[in-house]
Order: sequence, then structure tokens, then C-alpha cells
Amino acid sequence: MQAALILVYVHQAGFDPSDYDVPAAQAVADLTGYSLTKIQDCFTELKGSFLKLSGSKWTFAHPTISDALTEILRQKPHMMAALIRGATVDTILSSFTCESSPLIRDALVIPTILDDALVARLGRTPDEWHRNWMLFHFSSYRASESVFAKAIEQFPDLLQRSCWHTDLIGNDPRLNAYARAHHQGVLPDDLRLEAADSLEAAALTDLDTSFFDEENMLALIPPSRLVGLGLALRAKVLPSLVERADEIAEDVDLDEEPDSHFKKLLGVLDRIEATAGDPETTSMIDDTRDRVKRSVKAIEERKREHDDSSEDETDWTHIVTQKKEESSLSAPVTTKRSVFDDVDK
Repeated sequence: MQAALILVYVHQAGFDPSDYDVPAAQAVADLTGYSLTKIQDCFTELKGSFLKLSGSKWTFAHPTISDALTEILRQKPHMMAALIRGATVDTILSSFTCESSPLIRDALVIPTILDDALVARLGRTPDEWHRNWMLFHFSSYRASESVFAKAIEQFPDLLQRSCWHTDLIGNDPRLNAYARAHHQGVLPDDLRLEAADSLEAAALTDLDTSFFDEENMLALIPPSRLVGLGLALRAKVLPSLVERADEIAEDVDLDEEPDSHFKKLLGVLDRIEATAGDPETTSMIDDTRDRVKRSVKAIEERKREHDDSSEDETDWTHIVTQKKEESSLSAPVTTKRSVFDDVDK
């Protein structure tokens, strides 16, 4: 019976006996040791409990059956061929990694023999912001070189998708995917220029230089523009940082740590200091750091006053301590038999 359920499982939209995925069906037959005909003979027996007939397709009687099968198959590495075809795309993007990629703790490893099946699933990821974010993250950090190249070749529109942005641009999964594609020589020119614009704006406007340590991300910026970015940081950004520090100090969240507001600004100072050693630049850097230190101390004092004021204004009259009564009678424990107990292990 389990073989029949797995056969439906790998055909996510349902198994149609007259129109099914032959490689997927054969994978189930090979994994379970039963012929396709014998597996289909079990459908009628499972009808009403585990399966239902929707038009010409056999589907699960309830969505939780698919979830249960996912958990069962996760414990059986030899069933990976079925799992990669039947698990939800969310499960694949969050719980799997490719064989030749850096190991991720507790992630299921997809062998290279299943690269094509994985690429097919990636290409069918719904074009939604949350799932696009997961897709870019998987492509950047979990996909092997082969899987990434095949996915971009077969589904070039994947790179055109939109997703959420991260606080630090160096952690942006979409731009990291762009950097990987550029490194492989498959990133369209328009997307490279778009990425270069975003990185320059992050550094010059948002004081975010988190991508400077990422060689592939830096390579998204054409060489001449990269040189110009370095000059602009020294000539335009550095002279404005004292004023920027004052602006940051005036508009802070007192619930956060005082020095956390200046991490990006101090990061810019570190970048400029690493590339320019003339006395004037050094003096401006020192002045800015001194201003930040004074600002942090001032914020710490404001934070103490804010915390003291909050404690003084607390109205304790609304706090009522209630003692819970413990029941002298414990409810009888009823053992329920799972519907999945009938599935062959």
C-alpha cells in the first residue's frame, strides 16, 4: 500500500493512469520493487481512506497524508528519488542541499544523480516573494555548480524574479545569486548593471559596505565604476560622516543598544582607512570616530533616563496574581490509533 501512496506522492497534482510522469513512476517501481501495474492495483483498496478519485486522477484524501509521507521518507535516504519529486517546494528549498555543496547541519543531501529532477522542481517554484527569497537563497548557498548552471540555462526567467531585501546588502540572496551567475558567465548585462546600481547606492547612500569582502559581489560592479566608488567614499562620503553621526544620534530607538546604530558608519570608516593613509584622511577618520564615541555615551544616558522613566510609570495596580487550582482528578489517557498504522512500513 505504501508504494501506491508514494506513486501518488511523486505526482503532486495527482496520478492519472493514462497520463503520468514515466520517469517518476519508474523511480517508484525501482525503489519499492513492485511493478507499476501491481502498485496501481492497490488504489481501489485505498479509496476512501487514503486516496480519492478526482476526475481521472488519484489524489490524497487529505493533505496531511502527503505531509506524513514526507516525514516518513525523510528517514529513508534511499527514498530520496521519491522525496525530491513529491515533497513541497518549501521543504526542498529549506531542508535540502546538493551533494557537492557545503554541508549544512540537518539538511538532507541530494545526490548528483537526481540533479535533473531537482532542477525541474526549482523551475516550478511559484513566483511569489517569499518563495523567490527561498529560491535565491537555495541557489546561492545550497545548489551545486551543476544544479545552478542547469537551472539558469533551463529557466533563465528565474533571475528576473523579485523578493525581499535584507538589512545588509551583502546578505541579499538575490544579489548573491546574481554574483554566482556572473561568475559562471550567465548573468545578463542588464541584471549586472542593476546589481551594480544597488551596490553603489548601498555604499554611498545607506553606508552599507557589507559586500566589500565578497569578491564575486564586488565583481558585479564594472572595474571603472568600482574605482569611482572608492574615490566617492573618500571625497564625498567621508566629509559627511560627522553630520551623519549627529543625525543618527538624534533619531535612535532607545530600546536597542546605543552602539548598534553606528555599525554601518564605522564599517565605512574601516573601508576608507584600509585604502587611504594620507594625514588628512586619517584626521577626518579620527574625528568621526570621536564623534561617534561621544554620541554613544549621550545615547546611553538617554537610554538610562528612558528606562528609569518607564519603570516609574508602570501601573502595578493592574497586576493580579492568580493561583491556579490544581485538579484532583486527572483526565483518563485515551490511546488513539493512527490511520497511518495501516500503511505498510
